[in-house]
Amino acid sequence: MNSIYPQKSIGKYEVKEPWNTFAQIIPITEEETGIETIKSDTTHSTDIYTLEGKQLPNLKKGINIIRMSDGTIKKVLVK
Repeated sequence: MNSIYPQKSIGKYEVKEPWNTFAQIIPITEEETGIETIKSDTTHSTDIYTLEGKQLPNLKKGINIIRMSDGTIKKVLVK
């Protein structure tokens, strides 16, 4: 079985299961995939609240107020 993976990551795939069992791992460049570098937003939620100000362990149906790690506040609607 052959498989195609990003050129930069070939070494990682060659030593990890189950990819190391593939007959051939073929490198592909970013230009060939059409995918540019992905940037990650490291900001994450720290606290979730109801509209009444009660802290929640997880999002609930309805409107949730989320305080992010960078201090910003977001309102999220969960259906």
